[in-house]
Amino acid sequence: MVTLVIRITIDLFRTYTNLRFFMARRVAYTFKDQAKEIHFAYDKYHDIYEAVAAAEGINIKQFLLMEQQVAMTSKGSKAVKDFRQNEFSRMGFSDIYFIKEDVL
Repeated sequence: MVTLVIRITIDLFRTYTNLRFFMARRVAYTFKDQAKEIHFAYDKYHDIYEAVAAAEGINIKQFLLMEQQVAMTSKGSKAVKDFRQNEFSRMGFSDIYFIKEDVL
């Protein structure tokens, strides 16, 4: 009986953590002084920057190539992060972040 209860508890925990990992998330951002919100899933986009660019219909192919070059020539990830933030600010984006959701 105890083994059954423990097994069910472990299965429920695994199901909960799997749902939480694959669950679609929401991203909030500001584009040209207009606050917006979109749904985000890792199976569709690599990161939230790609998702917000796609939501606004912006082609970031050249940006991704340049970001890759910055990553290859820089010693740390700070240069890549700064490049990404500066370029997205130039495109009109600001305040890009995940919306924290309370999951029971």
